[in-house]
Amino acid sequence: MRLVVLDADGVLTSGHMIYGAQGEAFKQFHSRDGLGLVLARVAGLKLAVLTGRQSDIVARRCGELRFDVIKLGRFDKIDALGEIL
Repeated sequence: MRLVVLDADGVLTSGHMIYGAQGEAFKQFHSRDGLGLVLARVAGLKLAVLTGRQSDIVARRCGELRFDVIKLGRFDKIDALGEIL
């Protein structure tokens, strides 16, 4: 099995931190990155995201792209990576 594990902010997103008037956070994704990840999955790669921030937006995007594993709000990245593996 081949696996790609990605962070979210600055990797799956543009890295910009945008906040709305009510304090809500916005993230920007690029459709070409999504296409590349879909093609990677079709080629047989497993996909995982591992990020320190808790983000419903990242969970939604990774769900849309059918990631195999979504680990959010995990600053203990070594332990979380062990769980993924």
